[in-house]
Amino acid sequence: YLGMMGFFATIISLVQAMVLEREEIMHFFDGVPEPDGKVCSTSTGLLLVFSFMLVNALSYTATAWFLLVSEATFLNLSLLTGDLWSVVFMIVA
Repeated sequence: YLGMMGFFATIISLVQAMVLEREEIMHFFDGVPEPDGKVCSTSTGLLLVFSFMLVNALSYTATAWFLLVSEATFLNLSLLTGDLWSVVFMIVA
């Protein structure tokens, strides 16, 4: 069930991105310099997109594994205290 839901969600997400964000996606891969003069090559852009997809997939897999060995309450508390720890480390570091 979850595999099929993920499969169809991917297809719907791709169609939605192509319809609603076509111009932004084309601008990302066209190699035109940004106002600050930086250019992202097509291979670098694809590497960034696939890295983002891989990290998201790993995140969802780790969340599912975490819920198998722990409770949802602990997951919610972990997610809620993440911002607090980032502030603490920013102040200390």
